[in-house]
Parts: sequence; structure tokens; C-alpha cells
Amino acid sequence: MLEGRQFVPRKMFFTKGIGVHREKLTSFEMALRDARVARYNLVRVSSIFLPTVRSSARRRARIS
Repeated sequence: MLEGRQFVPRKMFFTKGIGVHREKLTSFEMALRDARVARYNLVRVSSIFLPTVRSSARRRARIS
């Protein structure tokens, strides 16, 4: 049997991406790709951060 504690987040990270296209859905897809999170499932969560959740740094190399 699964315990509820397995589904409590322990880590989080913030990222950003930019996508520009005349089609709204395509620009959203491009922004997800730019943020390097396109292959992951997006889920809506509460904006309340528990004291046990740690923020992990995600860094990207800048391409000129």
C-alpha cells in the first residue's frame, strides 16, 4: 500500500524559456524546449512551499 508521504515534494527548481511563433501552442512548445523541460509531464501544484522542500539550482550554458 502506498503512503501519502511518497507524493510530498522534496525538491523544486525554477526555469524559464522563450518561444515565439504565430501559433500559440507552437510558441508554448518552443518555450518548453528552450527551458529544457519539454520531455517532462507538467502538473499544477499548490503555490504553498513546505519547509521541507529545498530549491535546487539549475544552470544553463549561455550560447552567444
